[in-house]
Formats: sequence, structure tokens, C-alpha cells
Amino acid sequence: MTNRRHFLKTSLFGATALSLSYVPTSAMGANERLRVGVLGVGSRGNDHCKEFSGMENVQLAAVADPDDLRAQGTKKRWEETTGSEILAFQDPRRIIEDKSIDVVSVASVNHWHSLLTLWAAEAGKHVYVEKPCCHTIFEGRQLVNAMKKYGILIQHGTQNRSVDAWRLAAAAFQSGKYGKPKAVFAHANRPRNGIGFKPETDPPASLNWDLWLGPVNYVRYRQNLVPYLWHWHWNTGDGEIGNNGVHFFDLCRLALGNPYVHPRKTLSFGTRIVNAPKDNYRDQGETPTIQAVLYEMDGIPCYFSSCNLRDKEGDWKPIETAQFITEDGILSRGSFVTNSGESIPIDESIEFTKAQPGSHFENFINCVRENAPEKLNAPIREGHYSTAFCHLGNISYRVGRSATLAECLDSISSHPLLRACVEGALANAQSLLKDGVDLAKIPFTLGQKIEMDSSSEKFVNSPEANALLSMPGRGEYVVRDYGI
Repeated sequence: MTNRRHFLKTSLFGATALSLSYVPTSAMGANERLRVGVLGVGSRGNDHCKEFSGMENVQLAAVADPDDLRAQGTKKRWEETTGSEILAFQDPRRIIEDKSIDVVSVASVNHWHSLLTLWAAEAGKHVYVEKPCCHTIFEGRQLVNAMKKYGILIQHGTQNRSVDAWRLAAAAFQSGKYGKPKAVFAHANRPRNGIGFKPETDPPASLNWDLWLGPVNYVRYRQNLVPYLWHWHWNTGDGEIGNNGVHFFDLCRLALGNPYVHPRKTLSFGTRIVNAPKDNYRDQGETPTIQAVLYEMDGIPCYFSSCNLRDKEGDWKPIETAQFITEDGILSRGSFVTNSGESIPIDESIEFTKAQPGSHFENFINCVRENAPEKLNAPIREGHYSTAFCHLGNISYRVGRSATLAECLDSISSHPLLRACVEGALANAQSLLKDGVDLAKIPFTLGQKIEMDSSSEKFVNSPEANALLSMPGRGEYVVRDYGI
């Protein structure tokens, strides 16, 4: 393993300027091979490996993961598949400083997304970054700044932007042909098991725990953190709203015309309860398993609802999608469902801006070859504003107070669409938990109604909320201000 102090001194991050010998990808010919490094090789990272290795004149050249077993296993798997040598490292900086790598694809844990992207931007590399693009709103703004500052391309992993059926539904909503627009709704209902209770232990020998934590607060290793379960802890994850909700906020923004302002006011409520009778329906997770958010915009409101509990014998069906609601019905991908329940195809003659050709990954690579940031289907500016919805909902929740379910429902009494949706999810959860708890009697969290000034990206009414707009970082892992 490279000595860290030596590495920092000799790497581009320990230098005062980038090497002048770097040749930007934009100088390449269209048929020259692009070399890609994938940072983070869990299940999604391996999806990235598959996408890039299947493209013409694109070489999967390197992978990195703090768990050396995963890095080496991925190297072996894709060397056997591609027939080409692949480098494997624990430290992602070994790939980022490699001048032979043209493109970096970030599929790490959420709390590393922005820092890896920013380091790669400093090195002049183009980046595909998974959703959510950042762990704080401050980080998201720095990604937008870095794309401008370094003249590189950053594509956000909200791949529905590359699906024309969604773009048509958004245009149909705006057209008024299917009724006057009333609201947009993001749903992220995915049944999840609880994570139980695990003691603090030493990490596996193959895992560099300090590197895995990177910019977040130091905590001891537990088996219900790695892999994947880090999503349900505030230090490392963003809950279901950030895990899957970001996809549907992105579509809601598409339907609203991609406003480059944040919601004026945000109010969130919910609770964490899991289907674990032996543990009194609790676990070590922190993020809510039932959550609702009201976003007050300058026009049409946006709603969010999520429930991770499902009674399989109940009538409630969990959905993960966006809905664009009009006075006459609901538009979604490919169809319009009238208030009477009739489903009809959306009129394909409605004008809309089509996605650039190819898959989401292909769109990114095509734009890199053409040096055409304007052709990205999901440039990082869209990613920042869409991801901010997730953070706003979580911030409201985190600075909230203990309340009853009745108080929480009363807070959205003037929004019957949202209330009806939440009540359906609650009835499902109550059916599942009927022998253990009464949701009407357990503590919920009723968030603050936070008000944001979009120009400054600060809250005007809550110092506690402002404290959650960024995080300090740790040691060498700090996101700095990339303002121009």
C-alpha cells in the first residue's frame, strides 16, 4: 500500500497545479478509445462496468473500492469478460491521478459522490456520477461550479432523463390538453427489512475503514453499515427519499419546466418503524421508513410520499414513480388515467424536446467525444436542483420535533391529495403491525417548515437547518468552495 503522506505529496492533490502535460478528452478524435475508471464496485458499480465495457472504442481500464476484495473480484470478473487488463486499487485517487484515464464513473457510497467528482474535475476528467450527486446542498452547488470552472462534462445518474416517454408525459402536463395542471407527485415506496442491532467491531481485513468513511464523521464499523445499509444512517446516507426519490423529483422538475429555483417552503414528517416484533419494531437505522413531504413552489406544489413497510395481503400497492396530476386525471410514463379510471395513451403528436440518442451512459460518452455539454441529457445542474429536494425534505425532518400522527396529518390538511396518499400508506403499515403497535400512539417527527432563499441557497428562518446545508469534512477529505 502506498504511504499516504508520500502519496499526497506526489499526487496531483498535493500539488499546487495540475500537470501541464494533460491532454483533454475533447482533443481526441471520435474513433479514439476512451479509457474509463469506475470508482466503487458494488452492484451498481458493476452495472457501470457492464455499460462501459459494452461500448465501441471504450475500455474499462481501472476500478477502485475501499474493500480490496471487491476491487480485486471486479478486476477478475471483467478481465475475463473483456479480455483486457484492468487495474484495481483501494484508493480512488490512484485512478484519478492517472493521466491515461479519460473518464471517471462514480458509483461509490453516497457520501463520497461529490468529493470524487470534484477531484476528478480538478484532474480534467469527465464524470458520470450516480444519484444522488451529493450528500449536502453545498456539495451540489460545488459540482455545478466545477463543471464550469474546469470545462469538463458531468452527467447525473437520473437515467429517466434519457427516456422519451417521460419527456412526452411532462410536455403533455404542461400543454393543458389533459386538464389544468394541479400538482406533481414523487413516490418512492419500496419494501425494506430492518437492519437490526449490531455491535461495534473491527472491520474486515480487506476493508480500509478510514478510506470508506472519507469525508463523514468517524464511527466504528458495524455489520449493519456495510454494504448498502449505510443508506439508513444520516452520517452516510440520505434515506429512501435520497436513494430512490431523487429519480422522481427529477421527473417532477421536468414536468414543471426544470425550474432553477428551490422550493420556497418545505415541510416533512414521518417516523422510523420496522417489521421486527422481537425488537419492539425498532432497529439501529435513523432515516424514516414512513415519510411525507410538502414542497410549496411558486405555482404548482410538489408532494413526496414513501413507505418501506408493506402488508402483502393488503390492498395497498407500493409504487415507485412520478405522477403529474391535473384536474382531469394523472399523467405518468406512457399513459393518462382519467378521474374515472380509464387509461389512455398520451397523444404522441404533442411537441416535446426529445432525449439525445442512446442510453444514458451512451449519451454521456457521445457528449464527451463531441465535447458537447449542451447535449447531456442530465447535466449536473439538473442533478443539483433535483437532489436538493431530497435534502430539503430530510433537513426539515431532522430539525423537527416529536409529534403525534394526528398533528402531522393536520399539517397537510389543505393538501388532500397528499393526505389521502399518506393515509393509504399508513393503513397498510398499520395492517402489517396490527399485533404490535398503534401508529396513532407512537411518536412521529413533525419537521420545521423551512423557508429557502434560492439565490443564496440559505434558509431565512432556521439556523438549525442552515447548519445542515454542508458538512465540515474530515482530515484530507474536505469539499472546498469551487465558486468562480
